[in-house]
Amino acid sequence: ADDLERHRADRVTNGKSTRTVRAGDGDLEPCEWGQLVAGQVVRVLKGEMVPADILIVDTSTENGICYIETSGIDGETNLKIRTR
Repeated sequence: ADDLERHRADRVTNGKSTRTVRAGDGDLEPCEWGQLVAGQVVRVLKGEMVPADILIVDTSTENGICYIETSGIDGETNLKIRTR
């Protein structure tokens, strides 16, 4: 029963949509989380959940700072500062 629930939850999570940067022309194209592969560039906007482990390449702030909330991973609700 637990395995079935986990499988259903994984299907929901993997079906969520994000945007990847297409190689060559840099256009954004939709992609489901479950279809992401290592090395793809993902555009994450303010307030969006992050679909995978990521490396922050750039931010929209002048000083390159972004704030990450990790409560879904470690239960901590305080924002963590990351820079590019």
